[in-house]
Amino acid sequence: MKYIIVLILTFHAFADCTLNNNISAGFDKNVVKVYFTSNSTCTNANVTQTEMLSIISDAVDNYWNKVPTSSIKFVNGGVLSTSNSDYLDGDMCDTDLDTCEATTIPKASDIVIACNDNVTSSNNFKPVGASPSKKIAVALPNNISGGKIKGSVIIINDTTDSPFKDLDYASRVAVIAHEIGHAFGLGHSNSTASLMYWKVQDIRHSLGPDDVACISYLYPVHVDGCGLLTVDSTNKNDPSNKGPFYLSFLLGLLIVLAFKRSSKL
Repeated sequence: MKYIIVLILTFHAFADCTLNNNISAGFDKNVVKVYFTSNSTCTNANVTQTEMLSIISDAVDNYWNKVPTSSIKFVNGGVLSTSNSDYLDGDMCDTDLDTCEATTIPKASDIVIACNDNVTSSNNFKPVGASPSKKIAVALPNNISGGKIKGSVIIINDTTDSPFKDLDYASRVAVIAHEIGHAFGLGHSNSTASLMYWKVQDIRHSLGPDDVACISYLYPVHVDGCGLLTVDSTNKNDPSNKGPFYLSFLLGLLIVLAFKRSSKL
């Protein structure tokens, strides 16, 4: 019988993106719901509640839920019943870090999307000169506790000159997918091939390699002794598990391939 010996060298996988907080915080659960507030009329953004719910489903299913090396999944939570007008005109602000207006957007659970027309806060869509901000949307984990993200908010520009109203459907899906990336802990990428690139690009229909690497780093799956990918919910976002996930993935893959090859020889 012939044997195949596989030598694995330890390495680090570098990806061209950042995290949006300095403690590598992520959600501490494997399924996160994405809601749309019931009182968001989105008049200036020109998007209906029905369309927004469709956008949410496509944003999670066509982008982030397609990553097999990530343990987190997103589901459309539907309409969040709320009469709190702070979602619509409050200041998008991390009260632990930022200087905020008196009225701030409430801390969320999971991910909450709303249309917002605040043109006075520098954190939202403050006018530059006589024109409103050209930001399409803003996202922020505004509820972090114990080093874990408990909730995030995405606000769509609903000012009178909102850029969102000029986007086609596919572009709106890509924008919301980008903002969901911020909501679960990712920062911007410097790679133009990445969904998380800092500047609006031509419409993309899939994630770039950096997007896949970074969500997998923040929400890794684990490889058991048989080379099978598993989710360890008890160690979710434990910094001690933030090693190079590619090493574990390749180790399991090479073990399986070596076993199959040796069985044929």
